[in-house]
Amino acid sequence: MAFRTGGGKISRRNEQGMNTAEYAVGTVACCGFACVLWAIQDLYSDLVRGLFGNALTGWVWPL
Repeated sequence: MAFRTGGGKISRRNEQGMNTAEYAVGTVACCGFACVLWAIQDLYSDLVRGLFGNALTGWVWPL
C-alpha cells in the first residue's frame, strides 16, 4: 500500500504475508460453517426427504 509521508515522498508499507493471513481467516470460517452444516445435516435431510417424498408420491413413486 502506497501512502505519502510528511516529506512528500511516497513510501510503501511492508505487507508481506497479508494474503496468507486472509486465506487463513477464510479457511477457518469455511471450516466452522462446514461443522455447523454437518451438525444439523440429519434434521434437514429428513425434512427435504419428507417434502419431496410427499410432493412426488403418486407421480414419480407410485405407492
